[in-house]
Order: sequence, then C-alpha cells, then structure tokens
Amino acid sequence: MFSKLMKQEFKAMRRIVPFVYLVTVIMILTSLLTRQLEIEWLSTFLLVMLVLFGLAEILVTYVLVFYRYYKNLYNSEGYLMHTLPVRPSQLLTSKIVSSFIWLLISYTIMVGVVLTIALLVSGDQGLSIGQILDQVMIGAGLTRSAVNGLIVAIFLYLCLSILLLLAQVFFAISLGNHARFHSMGLAAPILFYIGIYFITEIGILAGMVLVPLGITVENQSLRLVPRSMLTTLLNPNEFVFGLGSILFIILAVIALFLGTSRLLNRHTSLR
Repeated sequence: MFSKLMKQEFKAMRRIVPFVYLVTVIMILTSLLTRQLEIEWLSTFLLVMLVLFGLAEILVTYVLVFYRYYKNLYNSEGYLMHTLPVRPSQLLTSKIVSSFIWLLISYTIMVGVVLTIALLVSGDQGLSIGQILDQVMIGAGLTRSAVNGLIVAIFLYLCLSILLLLAQVFFAISLGNHARFHSMGLAAPILFYIGIYFITEIGILAGMVLVPLGITVENQSLRLVPRSMLTTLLNPNEFVFGLGSILFIILAVIALFLGTSRLLNRHTSLR
C-alpha cells in the first residue's frame, strides 16, 4: 500500500512540476544557443528570464508540495486518505519522501541555471569555468580535493535544509488544523510556522556559536576543530564554521516530524 501512496504522490505532482522544469531547461539551452549566435540583446534578455525561471521553478515546487499536504490530509481529500488501510506515519512518510525528491530535482535544475550563467559570464571574460574555479581556490586557499569535499558538504547541508523546511511547514499545518484552532482559519498554520521558524533559527545560531565543534581551513584543507563559531567572533582572522548548527537541525527535523506524526495519529481534524 505504501508503494501505491508513493505512486499517487508522483502522479499528482507530475501534472504541473515537470512542465515547469522543462521550461527552465529549454531556457538554459536557448540561452546557450543565442550566446553562440552572438545575438547580444536576446542573450541578455534570456539571461534575466533564466534567473527568474530558476527561482520560479523552486517556488512552484514548494507551493505545490505544501498545498498537496494540506489538501490531502486536512481538506477535501482527507476523508479518503484517512480511511486508507495505512498508518498515519506512512501517510506522512510518503509526503516527506516524494516532496524531498521533487525539491531536490528543482534545486538540481537551479544548479544547472547557475552553471549556465557562470559559463556565459566566464565566456564574456575570456575564461573557462575551470579557470574561474582555480581562481576561487586560490582566493580561498583551498586545494581541489578540499573544494570537492566542500561541494559534498554543501549538498548535504542543502538536503538537511530541505528536510528542515518540510518539517517546519508540515508541523505548522498539522498543528494549525487542530480542532481548537479552526476558528483562526489559515492564520493558525502561518502563525505557527513563524513561531517555529523563529525558535529553530535561534537554536541553529546557538548551536553554531556555543557547541565546541567546527570546521576551518588549515594548510589549504578543511579540518575539524574542537571550537565553535565564537572563535571567529572573538578573533575575526580565524574563521570557524560551527557544526553545532548541523546537530541542532538534525534534532529539530526528527522532533518536528515525530510531532507531526503524533498530530496525524491522535489529533486529526478535517475542515
């Protein structure tokens, strides 16, 4: 049954989202083509449009993901979803997995947009992307292996950020649709999200500054050090990125998803 849930989730999203992705990819190819044809005015216009489409495809994905969660579980489709022979935790898991995959695809396309813009800009300056990367490595004082490790770390952080936002919004929607908050309408989930976001941001900042675990650049490589970002605040010449924020995000994601599962299991109230 869980596989059928996943299939239905992808089937529902593929009606709109892939079309937005396709338009963005076409914009990327068109921008590269017009630059090769040296149509300057059209190339500049398409470059601006490419940036807008890149941001739009991420925004559209987020809006549809959150709307589907609300509509499926707390609105008109909820009466059917909650009668299916599956546990509420499976309903939530199907939403998390499908939403994460769609959002990861949207960010991957955005990376393609950024690389396309970098390629076009570097071409105007007579440089290749490799040469620009070399300049960045020299400026940052990092070796290529360190840069590769940094790219992997950024990717993992992006995945955590996606999960955190999903956890925050799903929990806010679930709590805001509790029977006692129905009189507040859509204001309840919005207000709860603002509160959750504020609390998690404070926790992330506290973990970054106070937890004595960080990463810094030593001898052109990234090194784990038993220091927090407080070191940077006290000594600006020594940069340390506090990894305590990562630990807090992981704990926050787990806690919020568990809280959402509990609300689905015991406090489901449809409009």
